[in-house]
Amino acid sequence: MEIAFKVNQDSDFYKKYFEAKNEKQKFQDLAILFFEKHGLSAKKYLQTKRLCVQMTQEELNKFKTDVLNKTNTVGLQGFKINSELNKIWLQDVYNKINENVLKGVDFWWVGCFNNCGNYSLWDYNKEVYGMLLANDKVFLPENTTQIKMSEYYKIVEEYNNEH
Repeated sequence: MEIAFKVNQDSDFYKKYFEAKNEKQKFQDLAILFFEKHGLSAKKYLQTKRLCVQMTQEELNKFKTDVLNKTNTVGLQGFKINSELNKIWLQDVYNKINENVLKGVDFWWVGCFNNCGNYSLWDYNKEVYGMLLANDKVFLPENTTQIKMSEYYKIVEEYNNEH
């Protein structure tokens, strides 16, 4: 079962969504500066306390004493917590963001939807939309309004045509 919805603009969830989006952008901007300053290509990375990045073999050789022996489950190399570069990461990036705001809507669906498969949450033209695939009937939280799937896909198409 597919269910589409939009988040009500007068809700706390709507506000938190955009606060989190702004905080993620701030994190990304700080991270890019950090990577440039420290010579990391880091095409992929995690927004976490531990510096975890995708590294080239050359970078891995350069930082071999500072990184963990194994990559994480998504193929990124984690730096040791007490490594100098991880300490600088904390100082220059992670400690400059608000973790509660950053992760404010990351698990929005927990407690709202039982038996939920795939889900999405995104914004377009100052509206926040969501869609989920559920195995059973679900009830949307009070801060959302269900929309027809045809309306949802029309908005997705408009978004895709603009981007």
